Amino acid sequence: MMQANPPLKFLDENALDFQDHRRQGMTDFDRLVADVVDQDLCLQCGVCVGICPVACLEMRGEEHPLPALVQGRECVDCTLCVRACPREHEYLEEYSIKLFGRAPTPDELAGAVKETYGGHMTDRRIWKSAAGGGLISGLSIYLLESGRVDGVIMCGMSETEPWKVIPRIVRNRDEMLANTSSHYVTVPINQILQQIRLEPHKKYALVGSGCHINGIRNAQFAPDPGPEMVKQIIFTMGLMCGGNRVPGYTLQLLRDMGINEPREVTKFSFRGGAGSSAIAALKNGEVRGTLGHFGSDIRRLDPLYESGGCTLCIDFFANLADITIGDYMQKMSIAFVRSDLGVEVMHGAIEKGYVDVDPTIYDFDGNRHDRIRHNVKKRVTFTLIDDRKRKELPHPDYGASYRDPSSYWRSEFDRRFFLLLRWLAKQRWFRAFYTRLPVRLQWGFGVVWASRQLFAGETWPNWSGLFGKITSGKKTEITDQVLDKVLERQRKTRDKRAQAVSRS
Repeated sequence: MMQANPPLKFLDENALDFQDHRRQGMTDFDRLVADVVDQDLCLQCGVCVGICPVACLEMRGEEHPLPALVQGRECVDCTLCVRACPREHEYLEEYSIKLFGRAPTPDELAGAVKETYGGHMTDRRIWKSAAGGGLISGLSIYLLESGRVDGVIMCGMSETEPWKVIPRIVRNRDEMLANTSSHYVTVPINQILQQIRLEPHKKYALVGSGCHINGIRNAQFAPDPGPEMVKQIIFTMGLMCGGNRVPGYTLQLLRDMGINEPREVTKFSFRGGAGSSAIAALKNGEVRGTLGHFGSDIRRLDPLYESGGCTLCIDFFANLADITIGDYMQKMSIAFVRSDLGVEVMHGAIEKGYVDVDPTIYDFDGNRHDRIRHNVKKRVTFTLIDDRKRKELPHPDYGASYRDPSSYWRSEFDRRFFLLLRWLAKQRWFRAFYTRLPVRLQWGFGVVWASRQLFAGETWPNWSGLFGKITSGKKTEITDQVLDKVLERQRKTRDKRAQAVSRS
């Protein structure tokens, strides 16, 4: 029997009683809209859409999709959408005890970890096209080919609208090869629950960010009788996530390429062009890309297209996933294994040759990119929560995870400068003016934004990402020679370890 939730921590403590808002003529979904969607807190994870027992919800909107009622259908007040919403309540410590046997200590940034590995998958075709070491792909293929799951839920580019990122179910190795690229926009992955409901006897793994995993956990720990289809998800793999942009970001990248009609696009990649810039192929055979490094595109557009829900999330390491995976070094991934099932899956994939990994000690105290991004995520979140508190606006309650935002900033000036730039980026007149500027002039704002990040210790001096490349630059290609160098580096590391052991 599934265990019941602890007492719910709603954004609005006065709305704990479901019957109270019903007496005011509000449905459960009305309540979710009022507390989350209308407050710019929605994470666009899609769990409310996927979990609805009567399929009365959908994600609506091209540039900033949000949950809405399907025309002609009515909410049946089942409470599931409110209980599953990770923005309404998030139990990182409580669920960690239920899932992994203990809560993480304050210095365990990646959660209650049992084992840590660094490595890559062994299928060169997929490893070469993967964003990093391809461990997500390797573990997914092992789960599929060993018969542990019937499908892996993840995001990928739409076949009919190739500029859009959509949730999909991967069922074999070839389909995995087509879904190995990086995506930098919010994706309502959990709306796929409506699809797996139609196949009640099949089992699935889910790959998602912290918000996707948290929504699934809320649903899995809902009081009985809970939604049956979430029990079909037997394994979760988390992605390190510093925050995403709404899909309007993709459309802006296309406009920067001079593409005002997305339907002319036949293929799109966020990092497939020169200097890892965005690239789009058109029906007429032409291929266009944005100027500069992908980092310069993110920095100049991030403040304009950031998701409000993402800016109030602290779960960089997807702390409730069975295994979390992220970039480690060139064409290598890092894996944090938390659950007993995660250990079993990782060991099985190693034994069967799907992945090639080594146990590793992760240096959280070093000047690592993901350590910096983890601190940035909390700095931004707690600063914006503090700002919302002063304005008496709804905000997430992270309980023991909360930390005084001033402890993250180098100065009060830097904190106020961050809030000023963020306010400016949210003004319609500024957005209209800014997005009409030539891209090289937009870099001016990107330089100011990135300079603030450098001063605050939020990033490292990546000058191509800071200023953008004046020319298109050289295309970043992953060749067999690159992979051979990674294998040689891995061999040398193993030899040094073996020599150290023999000497001891």
